[in-house]
Amino acid sequence: MVLLSIGFSVTFFYYFKIVSEVAAPNIGYVNAINTASNAFYTVLVALIFKDHLSVKKFLAVLGVTAGLILLVL
Repeated sequence: MVLLSIGFSVTFFYYFKIVSEVAAPNIGYVNAINTASNAFYTVLVALIFKDHLSVKKFLAVLGVTAGLILLVL
């Protein structure tokens, strides 16, 4: 069930990514948000599968998230 829900969420994510690439005036923002979404999936998968996320990796996730927030604002 967990893998099925992850599959559906990824499917919808990529569908809306393609729609946003068509509609966006600046495709660079779409690509930056797509890259930063990997940080979200890293934390989500680490929590679901009880994987070890080192402090260095967690700080990298926080840095990517902070950079995206600064880019959007």
